[in-house]
Amino acid sequence: MPSAPLRKLNDSHRLFVASYAGIGTGTEAAILAGFSPKRAAITATELLKDPLILRALRDKNGASWKKGIATVEEVQSRLTSVIRNNEAASKDIVAAADKLLKSFGTYSQTINQNIMLPENSEEAVKTARELL
Repeated sequence: MPSAPLRKLNDSHRLFVASYAGIGTGTEAAILAGFSPKRAAITATELLKDPLILRALRDKNGASWKKGIATVEEVQSRLTSVIRNNEAASKDIVAAADKLLKSFGTYSQTINQNIMLPENSEEAVKTARELL
């Protein structure tokens, strides 16, 4: 069965998207979009849960719709660069790997893995044990 067509944003919603993308503050964006100042925080919270609003925000400024906030891909790329850095400390590599794997949802299931770490790195061993 085909899905229902997506509803379109009204003028207030489009103005909210434009304002929020520029300033990154939901309450201010809601007020600028013409919503009641008394309910602006609540309205912004509701709008920022709306999939159509979220899609419009992402489309407006690409994957990074809020200035100053790293995208998921950027964070994953940075973590990967730490993992691949041969000069990084073992504990930093293990911590980056842990965060990267969590971002992929890897820990939603039990994983048994042997990790080879240098014997002289007590902190890396401690971190690895915490991961297992």
